[in-house]
Formats: sequence, C-alpha cells, structure tokens
Amino acid sequence: MSIILFPILLISCKNQAEDTGSGIAWLVPQQDLGTPLADGMDFSPANGTEAWFAAEQITPGLVWDYPPSNVPLYLWEDIAQGENIADPGSCPYTTIDGNALTWVSNCRSQDGYEWSGKVTQTEWEEDDLRWTLWEFDLEIIGDVEDPSFDRLTLDGKLYVALGDGESLDRSVQVNARAGIEGFWSQQSSIDQREAAWADWVNTGRYEQVPSENGNVHLFSGNVELGSLGGFQYKTSELQEVSTCPGEPSGSLEIVSDTDNLQLQFNGAEGCDQCADLIRDGEFAGQACAG
Repeated sequence: MSIILFPILLISCKNQAEDTGSGIAWLVPQQDLGTPLADGMDFSPANGTEAWFAAEQITPGLVWDYPPSNVPLYLWEDIAQGENIADPGSCPYTTIDGNALTWVSNCRSQDGYEWSGKVTQTEWEEDDLRWTLWEFDLEIIGDVEDPSFDRLTLDGKLYVALGDGESLDRSVQVNARAGIEGFWSQQSSIDQREAAWADWVNTGRYEQVPSENGNVHLFSGNVELGSLGGFQYKTSELQEVSTCPGEPSGSLEIVSDTDNLQLQFNGAEGCDQCADLIRDGEFAGQACAG
C-alpha cells in the first residue's frame, strides 16, 4: 500500500479525531494534556550531525523505539528505580486506588538520594484501545558523594494507547518534561544527551499506522532539547523499512525562529544513516548520525 493513501484511510475512520491545526487527521481523540510545556523555537543546528541528533530525540526508530514515551520512562524505570537510587517498597512506596498505581516519595533513600513528589500510572480500556496514563511530578537529588546523577526531574502527562494492529498500532500524546543532570559526566562520558536531556520537553501527538510495506508514523508538536534549543516538528509520511532498521523513508519538518528544515530519509535505497538536509527549500548537504 502506498503511503499517499493513508490520509484517505484516516479520514474515513469512524474514530477520526478533529484536526487541531497540524493538517493531520488523527485516529485517536485529543486527550487532556494541560497547558503546553514546550514552546521553544530557538534551535539552529550548526551542522547536519546536530540536525540528525535532534531528529533522534523525536523520531521513532532512529535510536529509540518511540522517543516521546521512551525518554521519560527510561528516566523513571531504568534510572530513578535503579539499584542504589530507590529503596523498593519504602522510598518510594506505592499506593493503589482502583486502576491507578502511585509511587509516593518525599523521602531520602538509604544511599542518599532525596526524593520529592510522585508518579501515577493509570490503565483502562475504552473504544477498543488499551490506555496507560502516566502523570509525573517528581524530583530526585543525588545528595551523596559520587552520585549516579546530580538531579532527575519528571513533570507532566503521557498518554499511551495500544490499538488492534489493524487500523492503529499505537498512539502517544505527550506533554512532559524529563530532565537529568550529571548522568553522563559522572561516567566520564561525552554524550550530546548531557545537554539535550538536562531539560527535555515534548508537547506533541504521535500515531503509528500499520501498512503491508512497513508501519507509517504520523507526528507533530514542539520539543525543547536543553541548551540545543526548541523547534516545531511534523511528518505524516515516515515509513519503516524492514531491510533498514534505524532509517525510515519519508520527510521530517523541523521549524524554528531561524530555520526551516526538512530531513529527507531514504532508508529504502540508501540505508546509510544519512538524510538529505533541505534548508529554506534548498539542498544543504547531508544530515548523518554522529
């Protein structure tokens, strides 16, 4: 099935959500995300490698399976609840209220991490979708010699809906801030995420639609990547390529106050972890993985 047929399929879907200005006909209705957290527009990549790195932070399949949910949940599940950070069952401790599970902190772990706030996970089923809502209000300070990190923060909401795999695989709606400071520097590691994840903020919508030629990803929103700056992003045509994991086919728009960029991926033919970089409608070289 050709990618260009998907807008027709989406428009005909009985559960089509009202378009809110992105030009994308969403399958899943807009959820209550609260006041947008991301609104920065000061991103201006110095080169193609920086543009590719920015794309990695928002684009499914380049590095992360699904960045809008993977990034905050990685900080929560893999780092915050890691060995020597949390005391399972006490700091934080859990409460259950119906289908909502809450981790409550405001405590100091045995290894010297100051926890404040809470995280709630709520699950339910509705209209053939399996929903998970994550609500974040958390800060952890590494008040110990040689901590794993200096500070970790999570704030906002994240909705994940899993579909039937026929008309929809997955929907993610995010309005969340995820920050970690000192994590890579504590490991004497040079990593661009040290700057970008010091204050990673994403407000956007994602949907993954099945296709016989590879899943198609539609997403739009605004992201802020710490000191690298913020920008709006949008695509309705990125298609996975089974023979080239890590590089789709299609175009991604990145717009800031100073730049109007497109990354044109060609995983079906090139599969070299590079995209054509288009700046203000003109070819500006290649954007490649660092």
